[in-house]
Amino acid sequence: MIRFDTIPITDLYLDENIRHKPTKLTELAESIKRIGLIEPLIVKEIDGKYQVVDGSRRYLACKKAGLTEVPSIIRDDYATDAMLVEAQLAANIFREDLSAQDEAHAFERLALEGMDDASIAKIVGFKKAHVAGRRKLLKLPADTQAKVFAGQMTIEDAEIVAKFANDPEGLAYIEKSIGTYNLRWKAQEWPRVKKERAERAREQAELKAKKDQAKEEHRIALAEAKRLGEPAPVKPEILQPKAKAEPKKEQWEIDREKRAERNRRIEEQASIAAEVRVPFVQQLITTEAKRKIDVPDTTLALLRAAYELMASSITEEQAEWLGLNPDEDMDAGDTLTAAQLITYITLAITKLGDHLTNAWPWIHGDGADVLEQLTTRFGYQPSDAELELAEEHKKQD
Repeated sequence: MIRFDTIPITDLYLDENIRHKPTKLTELAESIKRIGLIEPLIVKEIDGKYQVVDGSRRYLACKKAGLTEVPSIIRDDYATDAMLVEAQLAANIFREDLSAQDEAHAFERLALEGMDDASIAKIVGFKKAHVAGRRKLLKLPADTQAKVFAGQMTIEDAEIVAKFANDPEGLAYIEKSIGTYNLRWKAQEWPRVKKERAERAREQAELKAKKDQAKEEHRIALAEAKRLGEPAPVKPEILQPKAKAEPKKEQWEIDREKRAERNRRIEEQASIAAEVRVPFVQQLITTEAKRKIDVPDTTLALLRAAYELMASSITEEQAEWLGLNPDEDMDAGDTLTAAQLITYITLAITKLGDHLTNAWPWIHGDGADVLEQLTTRFGYQPSDAELELAEEHKKQD
């Protein structure tokens, strides 16, 4: 049954389990003083008193305004605690200032009334995962909870951390990454790390058992040798001191070393390859730049315009191969022949003359492309070193 009444303010109280920090309370109290309470409270009668279900801010403002009675709607249809908590949650869940802590405690109260996450999610309109994530926050260590509720840790990070609520070792592994981009990665890595740790612990336990057995057998052998007056037996190998093992490297360290070794090998091969390729390209450019080519004036003008757009796109060494003086001719496209212009533009576009003596283009792929152009279009015969580099590039692809 639903009824309306004016209730003495001393008979009203808030449910302390639903924490809600009211804002602009003074302004609302002043408004109530002037024009009264426009929207009644919604309450539930319990043992002669009335618990505020919806309207905690209005109730506090009425107290602040000095009201002695408050208009209220009494809901007798909230027959169970679960129904009451559900109503309180529905009234507050979508308020912007409701904190994650408020949500977590509210969802937990419904769970204590026998509701599962799916049922709670259906009531509040959230996904089941959201409800489960909030409830898991309450299982975190107190200091972690405090960080979340104080805004020192994001909800997203907290939900990741919450998965480790029953795994202290895992929590210790990821806690230094809380608040960083590494947290999710560390959390994903933990199962592998945990498995490796368990395997190491098993191996260490087996080794200890073997050593303990060897010690006992050696002790008995020593005693027997002493009794018989024989030389002391040599310690078993397992008990012999061993050189300190190198610390186990992380996978990223192994990968880095492999890349460094590959790059070093490529640099050596690129240096050998350059001994053949540089003279070939130099001769090709020099020959092409000296050709006599007759082109219409409009075509020559277009070539010079293209040259000016590409000025300084080749090295001074390549400019010399073209028969240019880098100090005088590089900015003077109107003095170049058609052959020089065409060769220059071709060099700038194809990069045939770039990075001929270092490993960078081979590591990143341009070297193999240049080699293919030289071989298929200009009849270049690649050296064994270049063929090996090209094959290496294919393997990387």
